[in-house]
Amino acid sequence: MHAVNGTAGEICRMGAAELARAIGDREISSAEVVSACLQRHDDIDETIGAVPSLLAKQALSRARKADAALRSGARWGPLHGVPVVVKANVDVTGQANTHGVSLLSGNIAQENSPVVDNLLNAGAVLLGLSNTSEFGLRWHTESDAFGRTLNPWDPELTPGGSSGGSAAAVATGLCPLAHGNDFGGSLRFPAQCCGVAAIRPSLGRVPHFNATAGDEAILAVQLMAVQGPIARSIEDLQLGLRVMAGKDARDPFWVPAPFSQEGRDRPLKIAVTSDPGDEGDVDAHTRSGIRKAACLLEYQGCIVDFVDPPEVSAAHDLYALIVVNEIRHRFAQELRPILRNSALGAFENLLANVPEVGPSQILTGLSERTRFMREWSAFFERHDLILAPVTTRKPFRVGDDAADANRHGEIFRSMRALTACNLMGLPAVAVPVGAEQGLPQAVQLIGRWFCEDTCLDAARIIEWAVGTVKPTEPVSRSQHETSEADTAATDTSMPIRP
Repeated sequence: MHAVNGTAGEICRMGAAELARAIGDREISSAEVVSACLQRHDDIDETIGAVPSLLAKQALSRARKADAALRSGARWGPLHGVPVVVKANVDVTGQANTHGVSLLSGNIAQENSPVVDNLLNAGAVLLGLSNTSEFGLRWHTESDAFGRTLNPWDPELTPGGSSGGSAAAVATGLCPLAHGNDFGGSLRFPAQCCGVAAIRPSLGRVPHFNATAGDEAILAVQLMAVQGPIARSIEDLQLGLRVMAGKDARDPFWVPAPFSQEGRDRPLKIAVTSDPGDEGDVDAHTRSGIRKAACLLEYQGCIVDFVDPPEVSAAHDLYALIVVNEIRHRFAQELRPILRNSALGAFENLLANVPEVGPSQILTGLSERTRFMREWSAFFERHDLILAPVTTRKPFRVGDDAADANRHGEIFRSMRALTACNLMGLPAVAVPVGAEQGLPQAVQLIGRWFCEDTCLDAARIIEWAVGTVKPTEPVSRSQHETSEADTAATDTSMPIRP
């Protein structure tokens, strides 16, 4: 057997589906692929801090077993021999589920979470655990246990959170496919920041359970948090999602919904909003990305309608009221002694930006959630998808969320198209639309419940036009400034619709 095109660097540029085909055809061995990813980790992860918990010995052992299985004519599944990374807040047998907190270094899992089992059952090789913020409570990835993850495009900007480790790992070629979770945008925002793709599935699509948690999750988490994949291509996102979505009896919310939507023999109808809720806080970088995506979709035959979905701002406010107040009442006193420095500052700012309400108002809010779902259900009778910003602003500077409550409030507000999806359990895919002025651009495509494939179909149209993402080299601040100047001088952005 031989390495496809030769070098370890070229292997790390390949996608998950591409690698699965090459390994299955015995053009390359799983051991070669895993070794290339481990070498890439050795070369750059000390700088970017994406995958601090590396499982090198176990990964190489499983890769060799995968190669031996192929030689005997056995194939484990669609990810046979392909390396993946999972976020350090799901259970992996024999590993500590730290949630980014060093005090939980003894929280050793005795069984895998469903998403880990599903990846392994599909033949994947677990390369390591990616960095996350403490308890996933920030839109930035920096933890007491593992330190800070850097944005590979600009180290002074956030890589996003709380799945920033997974996004940075995929963006830099440490792995072709990674796992993350999304309670408040934690799959889609890191994808935007790092220039990769991610999908937040419908609630109930991908099963979840952590035996190490002990108590059941708060109601907001049960209704709004999901697990999903991060990748560099839409093909890999679709593959990762289908693998992760396997049945697991430990999650009673899991739904055996079909992926393919039948009966659509017409162009996609897409509602487009560049400023959800018409709040006036959209920067030029974001607005340009939305209009670029809208032009591409319209050019390929989609019907584009510039109209806002119902009550985005009010949906964000309700999300904040329910989620932040459940966290406040259940965990604030326990968390304050554990969180340190910027993590504590960001947490206090989160609490400061949402008025405190009592349990009865939280329950009323949960009831009101149904009204928003009904209004959006009616909206989806007229539109197949919604094209919206991931956030209304470029990635924020590291520390902004912790330094000032007003700045944190601006960041939180910019996430309203993310949080509206979470409130209602909707699927949404974040897809790159190129880059401007040295930073990646992304949009999200939001669909009706369990219509992930429709979201991915539209994302594939955009990807076809702008190209598949290739791994990027981490850059220093000085390199970024030079690149930004060059980009500004030779801007080749597409014309945008007025």
